[in-house]
Amino acid sequence: MLAHRSMLTEHTARARAGEPTGIRPVHALAGRVPRCALEGAARGPLPAGTHAGRRVTPRPAAGAVCPVGRRGDGGGRALAEATWRVGALWRYPVKSLQGLAEDELTLTARGVVGDRAFGVLDVARATVLSAKRVGRLLEGRVRQDPEGALVIELPAGRFSPGAELDDALSSWLDFPARLVAAVEDGAARYESPVDPEDEGSALEQWEGPEGSFVDSSPLHLLTTASLRAAARAQPAGDWSVRRFRPNVLIEADGEEFLDGRLVGRRLRIGETVLAVTKECTRCVMTTRPQPDGLRAEREILGYLARARASALGVRAGVVVPGRVRVGDAVRVQG
Repeated sequence: MLAHRSMLTEHTARARAGEPTGIRPVHALAGRVPRCALEGAARGPLPAGTHAGRRVTPRPAAGAVCPVGRRGDGGGRALAEATWRVGALWRYPVKSLQGLAEDELTLTARGVVGDRAFGVLDVARATVLSAKRVGRLLEGRVRQDPEGALVIELPAGRFSPGAELDDALSSWLDFPARLVAAVEDGAARYESPVDPEDEGSALEQWEGPEGSFVDSSPLHLLTTASLRAAARAQPAGDWSVRRFRPNVLIEADGEEFLDGRLVGRRLRIGETVLAVTKECTRCVMTTRPQPDGLRAEREILGYLARARASALGVRAGVVVPGRVRVGDAVRVQG
């Protein structure tokens, strides 16, 4: 883990040494914001990532129902015979801001083209912010103007990337902040409270993968069957998919926690093949209020910690790149 230094000192020292910095000031991209981060039309204030960080997961309480259906358990439906479809797709151009619903995504080895290509930098701490630490980021929206340029909507108004946006971010967050772009040859650092119930608790840090501001894995997938199972088990909770910020929502019949059974398997979706690597450990972001009526909902995380080892959804890598579209068949391979 990199020692704590100011953003300016760290960036300058690394640049002079020829080392990757993991971030690039958006000012340096003036007039050429990467098109890969902007493709597709905005569909309105729909969901915005999922994030897990690297935290200690509470052990389930005695007698809790632990996740079932991991590979080899022999229970549930025959996955190879399942008929599933892509129900919805999202990308999140700016980490932890609201995302864009899309009809089609392009996947590469790094994940979704244009997903978490930008982030908000805490200048003093040299970390890229997420709503794990600063929940109000979820109030921000990402739009595109008619020419396809990135537009950020904050409570103070609409801004294009540049000094005016950075000033607005700093005023909104009450500390120096600015929009930065991910670079291919560098990784960023992130922070979240050690205790998700106490935002004033100590912060833990981790370093993400290179080339994107995702927390750990290129893709996040979630099934409707798992969401229905959670809603049946905890009916008082608000289990809106927007809380969980997947890239791919898979329409699957029934009310069964299917996601864990996909770990270690491959999925063929559209032109792509994905390798499901692990379950997604949920964090405090699922409890945050969001625009358009999502209230603060702490019991969701409490239930998942007690009964599901905090897991819902899965992380995946891209084996065969290509395009994925809403309505594409999803087929489980060995």
